[in-house]
Amino acid sequence: MAEENNGGIISSLNRLWNGNGNGQQSTSMEIFSLTKKQRIAGFFLSLFLGAFCFILAFILAPFIVLKAKKFVILFTFGSLFSLGSFSFLWGPWSHIKHLFSLERLPFTITYIGSIVLT
Repeated sequence: MAEENNGGIISSLNRLWNGNGNGQQSTSMEIFSLTKKQRIAGFFLSLFLGAFCFILAFILAPFIVLKAKKFVILFTFGSLFSLGSFSFLWGPWSHIKHLFSLERLPFTITYIGSIVLT
């Protein structure tokens, strides 16, 4: 029973890496691409998580002296979720190229530097 299950898993992995099961070779872009619905859902989910982290951080803002570490962690995750949400819409490589383009480079370095230094 376990060997049959393992054989099914192995054959599925072989089809995934070697082809799509129809005798045609699948490209790596087909395997890692998201549908339009998945990209929009990922964008809104990530944006919602970023907003949620920001809201919790601002709720803790009056207690920043007592709970500074929680504020910093929540604010950092809010920034990362918000920044990463646009990778779902544009694609991660396009988003990275856009962030590190010549006209945006000083702002990107400042923003990422402030996240890292907190």
